Amino acid sequence: MRRRIQTPKEYYAALLICCLVLTITSILHSPKISSTKAPFITTIPTRKTFNMSSEEKPTVPDLLNRSKEDIIAYLGGIYEHSSWVAEQFHESLQTQNSTAAPKTVSELFRAMKEIVNNASHESKLELLKNHPDLCEKIERLSNLTEASRVEQSRAGLGSLTSDERAKFTSLNNAYKAKFGFPFILAVRNATKYTVLSSIEGRVGNTVEAEFVAALGQVHKIAWMRLLAGVRIDNPAGFLTCHVLDTANGCPAANMRIHLKRLSPLESA
Repeated sequence: MRRRIQTPKEYYAALLICCLVLTITSILHSPKISSTKAPFITTIPTRKTFNMSSEEKPTVPDLLNRSKEDIIAYLGGIYEHSSWVAEQFHESLQTQNSTAAPKTVSELFRAMKEIVNNASHESKLELLKNHPDLCEKIERLSNLTEASRVEQSRAGLGSLTSDERAKFTSLNNAYKAKFGFPFILAVRNATKYTVLSSIEGRVGNTVEAEFVAALGQVHKIAWMRLLAGVRIDNPAGFLTCHVLDTANGCPAANMRIHLKRLSPLESA
């Protein structure tokens, strides 16, 4: 015979019991983890990287003091299936003074981004083609890198309804037929609705404009992957905000934002 919970005390007691049961169950059914840890992972970021503590991740100087093989293995997945970026970056390290080597994640990103921007049109096009179709459901994709799998799951792209999937598939096919590469959007903080509206807006671009836009999204993805895989001991930066143009998946142009401090300046 079941008894209805009547008081807040009984409610919290029941909630605590449920949490304990779930915790014990997850421990009993979790796979055993080897105590041997490899110094590096092959691509950034994987689920292992997201689960790593900040102390386990290398700083940029620590990373660049490793062997050629370790550096390329760690940075090889920053740009999707394009380890040539990491290889060329390592080559550049050999031709410059050690004091000029990147020391921050921003400097590392700028160095890798410059390599991509200076690459041939064919290499850039191949990089764009290496990205998976965003409309594919994650559980059906065996060719996704772990990094892309994490990014797409955060955007809820595996939960597309049948109608949404049909709409996206139609737009995506039109997009690929027009531009010759899949639709790319840095989806980590975007919802599936943003993705759908973005492709609707961008499919009308010219080939030249969309090539630039897609490459910009690739750079955003690379930046987020670096932030997820590198330890930053003394983070510094500034407050920034923007209005998102959901039709094009980028900050809206000609929008003025006024920020007002709510807390006293001395509390900052």
